[in-house]
Amino acid sequence: MGTWWRAVRAVWTFPRTTRAGAWELAQSAARGAAERTFAREFGEPIADRRCLVCATDDVALDGWVATADGVVCPQCGRAVLADGLAYGHISAAYRGRAGSPRRAFGEVYQTIVAFKERRGDWLSLAGPLARALARSVDQIRPDDAAGPPTRPRLLVPVPSYRGRRPHMRMLTALAAVRLPHVATRLALLEKRRDFTQKGLAHDDRRAENVGAYAIRRRWRAAIRGRHIIVADDLVTTGTTLDACARVLLAAGAATVDGAAIVRAVRAPPERMLPLGARQVRIQLRELDSRARTPITAEPGTLWVQFGCSGRCPVTAVAGPYPLPTLDVVGYHRWICRCGASHIVRARREWRADVRDCVAVGVGDRRPPELLVGILQGPATFAASP
Repeated sequence: MGTWWRAVRAVWTFPRTTRAGAWELAQSAARGAAERTFAREFGEPIADRRCLVCATDDVALDGWVATADGVVCPQCGRAVLADGLAYGHISAAYRGRAGSPRRAFGEVYQTIVAFKERRGDWLSLAGPLARALARSVDQIRPDDAAGPPTRPRLLVPVPSYRGRRPHMRMLTALAAVRLPHVATRLALLEKRRDFTQKGLAHDDRRAENVGAYAIRRRWRAAIRGRHIIVADDLVTTGTTLDACARVLLAAGAATVDGAAIVRAVRAPPERMLPLGARQVRIQLRELDSRARTPITAEPGTLWVQFGCSGRCPVTAVAGPYPLPTLDVVGYHRWICRCGASHIVRARREWRADVRDCVAVGVGDRRPPELLVGILQGPATFAASP
């Protein structure tokens, strides 16, 4: 009965004209059935090797640290040491990198925008997006250090200014149908002023978020001592979650975690890589869905960057290795300081649209878990100190 009551409440968050379709989605969620209204795949699952705090799996970051439970990225490590994190953990169902040749991030981003702005058949997108959000919430476990929860955790959506874009309210209500162990308060937070974060750096985003969120008066007593999960569609720097968490903690919440549909990963960087006794400047690349990247027909050099394991903090840069000749597979062994051995595979292939490409693999890692550096032609060496 409780599940069906949550389904009815979810339907009432949708506009009046779409409640019939929303009821079908809520019924499906209440029965635990998989929606079939969204055929194509979108997004990429986050890798097993992820940051315990922010869920990023970005192997472009150097300086990961190991803990008893796994690894923490350098950005979260610095924030924890400086006591600069208000939230406890972030969980996300999908990841994506802007400019990726696999276009998965663009697809999921456009899906969220279409639902947010109610474009086209936007109602059919509610099912898979809510299912992804529910999966993210379900991955968050209560913190044992805070003691056993006496009341169910609260799921709270990030608000929009004056309710102009209530998409997270709708998705949170629909996701809650699948989460019987979580209570929801859809109107707990409010946004006091309107602003956009698109294109802003991390510090600028943090400044914009200061004082932007507040707790509605009627719910202030309900959050004291509670474990709260703040739901959002897309996490990039985490500044929105941080601002909401600080408001909730100041009002007496025990802990605050974050759940998102997508975790954005930054673009691959340029970096200095060793070549003999000198270093060369190389732009790292992502691989396509078949783990390939285009190259020219001339000889060259290859580097591969990847994370060692879910327990080891090392971000490996294996190489330099010579690019293989056409249809020849090159195998190279790389041994981590933790003792783990990894086999790097490289095969030059012919592809009709770009003629030459190289396919790269490391164990059973998926293409999102790898970055490659390719050097063909003149090198840009680092200046001597």
